[in-house]
Amino acid sequence: MVPMPRAPGGQHASTLGGWGFAIAKSSAHKDAAWKFLEFMANPGPAEQLYESAGVQSALKAFYEKSNDPMQKAIYTVLQTTLPRPPVPQYAQASDILQRYVSAALTNRMTPKAALTAAATETRLLMGRHGMESAP
Repeated sequence: MVPMPRAPGGQHASTLGGWGFAIAKSSAHKDAAWKFLEFMANPGPAEQLYESAGVQSALKAFYEKSNDPMQKAIYTVLQTTLPRPPVPQYAQASDILQRYVSAALTNRMTPKAALTAAATETRLLMGRHGMESAP
């Protein structure tokens, strides 16, 4: 686990996302769900969930009290995370990037050509949906 690469003079940044707890608006058991969330908001249960299922915690205390070098490395990376840009067509944009990264990794395109094509196609997607400020 290492920080994401960066351009010279830039900052390391990973994106946030993934596992989270929530209570469905339609839940018939909101009080029980809230009690569960309060329980899970403690390092002990978070550590048990990690040990049994590999789910990384969102709790700062989970990482600060850990003696595991991997958890310390993950915590270092988490210090520079940013929210993913709000892209309504995220699934389409993600598909574009995945296709071109795959093309670069399998030597069907050079990395530079693949990323240029991915950026062009993503800009077209965003332009079609009124989001010209795409990457």
